[in-house]
Amino acid sequence: MLATALIAVLAAPPAHPDSWMPFTNQRFVAANGRDYVVAWWRKKDPKQKKDWPRVLRIEIARAAKGAENVPVAKSDFKTHATIPAGIGVRRGDTLTAQFDLDQAPIEVLFDANGVTFFECHGSVGLGAWSALSLKWDGTERFRMKLDDFRFTQKEKASFGRTVSSIWWYDKVWIDHAEHALVVAGKNGAMRSVDLRDGDVTPVGPEAYGRFLADHHDAYAWMHQTETYADAMIADAPAMVASAAAPPLARILAASKAGRLGMHSGAEYVAKLATAEADCDATTRALAIRTLPYAAEPSDAAAAMRTVFAQRKDLDALSRRALARALYLARQDLETEVAIFAREGERFALPALLACARENTEGAAARAIPTMLKVTTAREFESIAGIVVFLTQAKIDGALPQLERLAKELAALDPNFAGEESTGFGGGKRLVSQRYIESTQNAIGHQRR
Repeated sequence: MLATALIAVLAAPPAHPDSWMPFTNQRFVAANGRDYVVAWWRKKDPKQKKDWPRVLRIEIARAAKGAENVPVAKSDFKTHATIPAGIGVRRGDTLTAQFDLDQAPIEVLFDANGVTFFECHGSVGLGAWSALSLKWDGTERFRMKLDDFRFTQKEKASFGRTVSSIWWYDKVWIDHAEHALVVAGKNGAMRSVDLRDGDVTPVGPEAYGRFLADHHDAYAWMHQTETYADAMIADAPAMVASAAAPPLARILAASKAGRLGMHSGAEYVAKLATAEADCDATTRALAIRTLPYAAEPSDAAAAMRTVFAQRKDLDALSRRALARALYLARQDLETEVAIFAREGERFALPALLACARENTEGAAARAIPTMLKVTTAREFESIAGIVVFLTQAKIDGALPQLERLAKELAALDPNFAGEESTGFGGGKRLVSQRYIESTQNAIGHQRR
């Protein structure tokens, strides 16, 4: 038995070292601006001279009727005999509960009937609790450790391990429609915890849909976190077809299905992207971003041309997403140049350059001289991108505009962007001077 245990220990992967920033004394505030929690380290005995032993004082409070919303506030991370200034319960507000914890929470989540402290700072998965849920008066609704989430052995095998913690989750939120705490674990392992009694159930894509509906700007997190998006693939076609699912969830599902060659959601996404179907600007922006993945390239190009013709909600796109959209919108050369030139006035050159680098002979590159006409010597960000590109590729018609920029740069007031920066050789020179030199390099390349 001893030999078997020793083998198991030796076979276990080593725990990686880690470090934590100290927990900051602070005030957590609910989305409604009315309910809040104050958490601060206090000496266990106010008369003790040393900081330890210490406990985390928790105060749950609600703003007085008619009072202004409560702001989030932070102080220091020291231990105090009395509460540090600036984070306490405001005068006139109602203190509903006060107690001490031995460990600080990583997250504080509010729902209609109480508050949940999630995971212990400094010891994720190994602390006194992984979830501690309370009513407003401090009465405990449930207390859970990691094992209480009932993950399978296969799911547990995907959890990371460091000296201090078991890294088992990536996102947690309150599903207000279901009155539940939802935890997105590693590799798509998700659990829903009933806020009334702590009952645990596995959940799937429908929880994503409600999360996206409740947290309207959360699509960016979901879109970038491939682990959770991939967990939706099996149910993606059904979610796209479900009129009951929130638009953001349907768009995300269509994108994931499209990457696997299933384009059943393309029509739905295209209607949102081209304003054929009503939706708000945030939803339309996500539709535009995901259209290249949800639809066949030819269909995406046609829809993108419509998007650019309408000029709706494009400001919400990142430069990278805009570049992709511009690239897909290509048609005949003249149309493409017109699109690039027109949009370049609003989005400057970086997006155009991202497209031009894909094909130095394409219309994006052909549009550069037109784009340069709207670039001034004071737009250093645009100049930085274009001069680097034009030291690598020769573009007909770019030279006259580069020469014009060089003259404008030379005529700039030396005090404009004149802070000194250290160059590669160690010497110092004005920022504006560096752009003059870069522009001259681009001119030299175009003249060759």
